[in-house]
Amino acid sequence: MPKTQVRNYFGVEGIKQIIWNCLKAKTEVIGYSQFGRVSVVGEKFYSKYVEEFKLRKIVDRSITNELGLEHVRTFVKPGEHQQNLDNVRMIPKDKYYVSGDTSIYNNIYAVCWWDKGEIVGIELENPKLVKLQKSIFEMMWSLAEPISKYI
Repeated sequence: MPKTQVRNYFGVEGIKQIIWNCLKAKTEVIGYSQFGRVSVVGEKFYSKYVEEFKLRKIVDRSITNELGLEHVRTFVKPGEHQQNLDNVRMIPKDKYYVSGDTSIYNNIYAVCWWDKGEIVGIELENPKLVKLQKSIFEMMWSLAEPISKYI
């Protein structure tokens, strides 16, 4: 079996599977997000996911731009979301474009995208690729500003 695995997902059920798979994270999920995946998967599913995420004591850090700011203002509340404001940072949209949702954990690099009825995602499993993506994330994290500055 090759070291690299690629899995494709389509539609609402596919995105639900990618999101649920993040619960396999050993300690942390990092990534980039425009936020708003609850609009794709529904409140009932997302609430169950958030509950499991908190039970497993996983940390979630995300980088967004102004597109995610309103969502964070509205939905990232203590006890109601898997994230807290300390774990969300922002880079201005004139310097950073974000679309969909990217999650990086363990040896998985997962990307979801939804727009105008198209809902797709992939999971790429490869330790070296994930090591590269984690290093890019950490560099961007150090440049990004805490979103609490804008709330």
